[in-house]
Amino acid sequence: AFLRLDAYERAAEDAAEACRLEPRYLKAWVRHATALAAANQREAAVGVLNQALDKACIGDLLKEQVCKLIVNVQALGSIDIKPPQEDLPVVHKDADRPKKKKAPKEMILVPVGMLKTPGDVEVNAPSADADGQDCRTPCVEIDKSELNEFLAQDWHATHLGGRWRQTCDEIVVVIALPRRPKAKELLVQVRPRQLWVMLRKLDASGEGGQEDYDTIVHATLAQDVTPSESTWMLEAGNSKELHVSLYK
Repeated sequence: AFLRLDAYERAAEDAAEACRLEPRYLKAWVRHATALAAANQREAAVGVLNQALDKACIGDLLKEQVCKLIVNVQALGSIDIKPPQEDLPVVHKDADRPKKKKAPKEMILVPVGMLKTPGDVEVNAPSADADGQDCRTPCVEIDKSELNEFLAQDWHATHLGGRWRQTCDEIVVVIALPRRPKAKELLVQVRPRQLWVMLRKLDASGEGGQEDYDTIVHATLAQDVTPSESTWMLEAGNSKELHVSLYK
């Protein structure tokens, strides 16, 4: 590295230390000689290569190569020594680019009882409802993303024979099926306020009419969902669970 920066004295010092620590490392001797020759110290460079012949050249081929180097160094003329390069200033890539502002947090009000640990969240004073009457239910102001994380951690039992949880944008319902079906044996239909799950009978021989299916779920939803954004999937492995994602 010092040779590339034209810092020949530093390069010679480092190479000399490498030769002392590992006398059989021929590359260190060659670099030492190169640094000395570049600094117009040809006689010292030849002396280093002569030491390399005795200490680091194991076979005749290596000795022949080092002898050629000695001849080349002796044939060198005066070298124009350049001063060491100065360290380049560090320029950060985005130094002149204006920093992007963080998007403001979307804060929403939720009842205190909805949170297990309201903790250090400040409780707002009671507000007035649409009729101008006081609303005495204590509420807290919380970041919407934090609320989503909190809600997504809690599963609740459902009368559909499974469990459910929700965020501000999605409801996930897990339904326990009587057996592990193939995907083509299921009919799942989502409407704005309806959810149907039907499972093909094992002894069904028809072409897929309603009489060939057992109704597993036919439920009315308490809130409108978006059917086009809603999806369902079977749990991997031998699980008998059906996961239905309903987008609000």
